[in-house]
Amino acid sequence: MTLKHRCHEWLWLAVAIAPVMGTAQTARSVDPAYLAQIIDDEPTLPRGFAPGEREAWAMPDLSRVPLSPPPRSVDAPAEYEKNDGLLIRWGSQNAVLTEMAVAITTGDPEIELFVVVSSSSQQSSASSTLGGAGADLSHIRFVQAPSNSVWMRDYGPRFIDHEGHRAIVDHTYNRNRPLDNAIPAVFAQLLAENKYDIPLVHGGGNFHLFEDNSAYMTS
Repeated sequence: MTLKHRCHEWLWLAVAIAPVMGTAQTARSVDPAYLAQIIDDEPTLPRGFAPGEREAWAMPDLSRVPLSPPPRSVDAPAEYEKNDGLLIRWGSQNAVLTEMAVAITTGDPEIELFVVVSSSSQQSSASSTLGGAGADLSHIRFVQAPSNSVWMRDYGPRFIDHEGHRAIVDHTYNRNRPLDNAIPAVFAQLLAENKYDIPLVHGGGNFHLFEDNSAYMTS
């Protein structure tokens, strides 16, 4: 797989935390033989609807969502700007996540990688796998929370800057995966940051921001 294709695959699995300056250093790579031995904890749900999900999913009534938007304007950083950390979810595609974690934690001395795990036992297993691959565990922060799928970039929190303070904007995930949809609230509580709900049903990975205040998505 080429570096271009690998980076594209990584983008679907991670979401960035609001920007700060970072310093790059040489990232480590992982022995392919080690990656080949890594076993997933569960099958990978598709980015789209899994069999039976579309029939079970109903458009939520967003008129019932209590809204309290932040006063005045906010800054929504582009995903390619300098950032404070990355979020991933462990459980499926673990070999890809391991390769990501090693490159991320050894390539930037200031980065923090948040890894969502389902339990203490899964955390122990993930820590062993990541450490064995060469990841710098001092830059990894495990978060125990239930979730449905690996696609953190679709359902994870979207960070904004509001008058110098980081906050989270939360849309409704357009899949029948309620545990995934709850992850932004988990991080808002974990990081003690405000969370603003917006009346938008969406797969967040299809929403792209740019530094010139423009954004685009496909239907």
